[in-house]
Amino acid sequence: MREDNGQCFLADEFPPFRMVIRPEVFGGEHLETANIASHLVPRFAKHLIASKSRIRIVGYGGPNFAPVYEGAWTSALRSWLLKPCLVDYFLQDPSESALSVLKDFLAEFPENFRVFVKARSEEVYTDQERVLLKRWIREHHVAADEPDQLWIERDHPPESTDAHDCFYFAPGQAGETADYHIFRKQFDELVSKSTRVSATDR
Repeated sequence: MREDNGQCFLADEFPPFRMVIRPEVFGGEHLETANIASHLVPRFAKHLIASKSRIRIVGYGGPNFAPVYEGAWTSALRSWLLKPCLVDYFLQDPSESALSVLKDFLAEFPENFRVFVKARSEEVYTDQERVLLKRWIREHHVAADEPDQLWIERDHPPESTDAHDCFYFAPGQAGETADYHIFRKQFDELVSKSTRVSATDR
């Protein structure tokens, strides 16, 4: 993949994910430091999420599910699930508190909520996918289908609720970026090989 005049061009079918360097080309908003609950949620809330929208979420440990933080983020998830949206959540190494909350949601919304974690054996992934998984330790994303919205955290330390070098693309902007389409493709490829969590898992 190369970048030219702020746009991404795919070099192959499954390129490493790289953010568009100049989001202003598509009207994207840049935030130096952001929190998914405080900054993503109100931006997504400005636009009515369609009842059948699919929302893809990538995180690592889920620090926003800690009891002291979980209110705003879990409330947003619940509101999407109640529409009902289809929400797919991928966490590589979820904390016990994150898993507890997510399993409660899985029990409450079995038809439209799915949670995935990294497979125990990385041999199921291709070399490119393993590189992507390493990048996704600190690089997190949320993408909605209807309307198209994209949130990217380029540097989210695993134990922190705050991320740095973040981008938000509103409806009409997200779908114009190659990154929106690349991320959704990569997400679908990875979760198809990952472990799906059940509400009854121990």
